[in-house]
Amino acid sequence: FYIYAALGSYLFKDINPFLWENIARSMLTLFRVMTFEDWTDIQYETMEVYPWSWLFYMTFIFLTAFAFLNMVIGIVVNVMDKESRLELQACEQELEQSREQQLNEQIAGLRSEITELKQLIVKQGGHGTSNDAS
Repeated sequence: FYIYAALGSYLFKDINPFLWENIARSMLTLFRVMTFEDWTDIQYETMEVYPWSWLFYMTFIFLTAFAFLNMVIGIVVNVMDKESRLELQACEQELEQSREQQLNEQIAGLRSEITELKQLIVKQGGHGTSNDAS
């Protein structure tokens, strides 16, 4: 960005000092070009003096568009990855809680069955109905 601003200031300041007077103003102009805000007006103005100046704008747009696009895509992918991990963690915690609840229910059921079996054994042992042949 800085290199293009310096080059634009050097090449085009005589054509339109308002847009290319110094590097700071050139950077603002290039930002305008990068965001496609009436950039063709700027390009056609410089092409009247330097017909090859379209190369300056096209290379700048391609480089900044690819860099900007990659940055935005990187941010979006990063955010989506982070959200996906958070959702996965939440699902894992929910699954773990569900498993714990099932285990607790199974343990409670087994305890209940053991209690019933103990009561049956005590009843049978108390009546002397054991049919064991010793």
